[in-house]
Amino acid sequence: MKENEYRDKCQDNRISAHASYIVQKLRISSLPVTEDESHPTLISYENLLLRCRRYNVARISFRCPWPGNAGDQPNTSVQTLILSDLHANLYALQAVLADAQGQYDQIVCCGDLVGYNPHPAPVLEWTQANCPRVIRGNHDKVVAGIDDPEWFNEVAKQAAIWTIGELGPGQIAYLRNLEKGPVQLEHFHLWHGSSRDEDEYVTGKSAAVPGFLSFVLPLAFFGHTHLQGGFFSKYGRIGTIPPVRRKEHEAVVTLEPDVLYMINPGSVGQPRDGDPRAAYAIYDLEQKIVKLRRVEYPVENTAADILKAGLPSVLALRLSRGL
Repeated sequence: MKENEYRDKCQDNRISAHASYIVQKLRISSLPVTEDESHPTLISYENLLLRCRRYNVARISFRCPWPGNAGDQPNTSVQTLILSDLHANLYALQAVLADAQGQYDQIVCCGDLVGYNPHPAPVLEWTQANCPRVIRGNHDKVVAGIDDPEWFNEVAKQAAIWTIGELGPGQIAYLRNLEKGPVQLEHFHLWHGSSRDEDEYVTGKSAAVPGFLSFVLPLAFFGHTHLQGGFFSKYGRIGTIPPVRRKEHEAVVTLEPDVLYMINPGSVGQPRDGDPRAAYAIYDLEQKIVKLRRVEYPVENTAADILKAGLPSVLALRLSRGL
C-alpha cells in the first residue's frame, strides 16, 4: 500500500493518528508492515506498540501534526477560552470571565449550560451572544426535550423540571439545536463525554484509551465529569494530568510534539474534585500550552439563590464543598 493511500485510509476511517505514526516509524526502520497493521484496530495497535519497543523504534524522532510544524500554514496567534459544565451558575461564570479578561480571542464550550443551579436564563443569554461553538450536554438534552428526565437521579430531575419552567420558547429551541458532539474543529476535538458517546464519563486511564484511538488531531477538550485535568498518551502509554492545586491559581500543560492530549477544563458551575472554585482553561495555539485555571466566586450567593428558588438544598451544600 502506498503511503498516500494509507494516509487517506486513516482519514476516511478516523483511525488513530498515533497508530499511523507508529506505522511510519516501522517503515523508517525498514521493518515490514502488513496490510493489517496498515489499517490498525485496537488489537493491532497494541501489537504495533510491542513491535516498536522490541526493535527500539520508539527512539526514532517523529512529530504529531501540531499547527505550526514544518510544512503547515503559518500560525495565527489565537487563544481559546475553554468552558464546560456551566450549569446555570451565573456568579461562577462572571468570575471566570473577569479572570480571563483580555486573554482570549474566541470561546468554545463542552456543554451542559443548564441544570442544578438557579440562573439558567441569564447564562443562556450570555452563551447565545458570546459563544459561537457549543456542543450539547446531557442536561441540555433533557431540558430541551430530547431526552427523558426519568434517566436522571431525583435531584437532577427536579432541577431540570424547574429549569424548563424558567426558560422561554426561544431558549428551549436554542438548547434543542445545539451541536451533537464529538466535533472536530480546526486545531482540536471537542466532546462533552467522549469521542464515542456524548454521555460517557471518562474518569480513568482505561476509559481514555478509545478516545485516543479516535484522534485525528493531537488534542481534545471534554467535560461531563466536572473533574479538571485529563489524560495524555505517549508511545501508547497513558498518563494523567492533575488539576490546579488548591492554593494555586494556574497549572500550565505544555503540549509536546510526540504526545496526544485529552484535557478537561473542569466545571465552571459545579466542580466535583473537592475544590469549590470555578474551573476553566485557556488554549494558546502559538505557545502550544493549555492553562488550567481556578478562580474564587461567591459560592454563598449561588447557594442562597438555590434555596430561594426552591431547588433541592443538597445542591447548595455541594457547591460549598466542591462535590
